[in-house]
Amino acid sequence: MPRKKNGQLAARPRGTKLGEFLRAERLKAGLSQAALAAHIGGLQSQIAMWETGRRCPDLVQATRLLGVFGLWRGADLIGAVQQDWPPLKPRKRK
Repeated sequence: MPRKKNGQLAARPRGTKLGEFLRAERLKAGLSQAALAAHIGGLQSQIAMWETGRRCPDLVQATRLLGVFGLWRGADLIGAVQQDWPPLKPRKRK
């Protein structure tokens, strides 16, 4: 649930859909945050930040997550990421 700010609901933090997806896959695999971090060569705190939407994994980390979860095609992960990130606007050339 989004945190309240001045009695109002705050905007949903970026990365929440991805975080929900990662947490669900981690729990489905029966892994703790620390165990998942060990599998991908990261830190438990990184996993926690991804799951809460404070940060997003980079391409290398995302690829390692795909391997751990057995999602080689990555369609589920890509779908979760696309829901969180706004589309990029092309820059005008000078």
